[in-house]
Amino acid sequence: MSVTKPLPLIGGKRHLVKTLLRLIPSHRVYVEPFAGGATLFFAKEPSEVEILNDINGEIVNFYRVLKHHWPEFWRQIRPMFKSRRLFEDLKKTPPETLTDIQRAVRFFYLLKNNFGAKLDGFHFFAGRRAEKKRFAPRVLRARLYRAFGRLQEAVVENLDFEECIRRYDTEETFFYCDPPYYGYESMYPGAHREDFDRLVRVLRGIRGKWLLSNVDHPRVREAFKGYHILEAKVPWSTGNRFRARQKVGREILIANYDISAGKIVEKSRGGSLKAKN
Repeated sequence: MSVTKPLPLIGGKRHLVKTLLRLIPSHRVYVEPFAGGATLFFAKEPSEVEILNDINGEIVNFYRVLKHHWPEFWRQIRPMFKSRRLFEDLKKTPPETLTDIQRAVRFFYLLKNNFGAKLDGFHFFAGRRAEKKRFAPRVLRARLYRAFGRLQEAVVENLDFEECIRRYDTEETFFYCDPPYYGYESMYPGAHREDFDRLVRVLRGIRGKWLLSNVDHPRVREAFKGYHILEAKVPWSTGNRFRARQKVGREILIANYDISAGKIVEKSRGGSLKAKN
């Protein structure tokens, strides 16, 4: 069953997820070295072994708390209402002074109440009935609870992407790589341009199958010359769907296996039976 991702992070794959689902090959081990919002993980059917990894400690802490401390997380987040003062107070609070659960609550609250899921300004949803419904306690609890259930069998790691890939690389592994896009590294804390070259070297030498999403840039195409590439035009927006600043972006999907047909692997472990639509 498809689950709505709990974190509204920039760079999500909402507009590409149906295509991605159709491209998942047969595998036993599923790994996201750059999990972020983990849109594909929450949309796909469970695999035998699943690894979510991210270098961002706040993201990793949130997933671990949601997985292991759901009742207490909800008890703390439930009474928190939209408030500019509360937002500013939490933003100024150093995460290292908080418990893991408090950190997760702070991180989630700031993302849910911030424009474009970037912590640089407050965003209210007043006056939009549909937006209010999305953040109503009943709706929010149901979405978080489904995400809690989906995370139960997943391993959540906080590793450098290269260490993660090398640790879990087998002939039965499928890696979905959604790194910071080339040329947009400044939007991701801790990302560096040299990481792209390191990722290229790592992917060229592994045994498992991998699918990479990135911006359609000549440097990216040249780095992966000889591999399978699909072009995609997707809406790029910052903000919620009612007040988005949107333009069409050119992205590419690159893989070390044939993705030209985009066929659905209906019986593969970890494939999606919902991708038919």
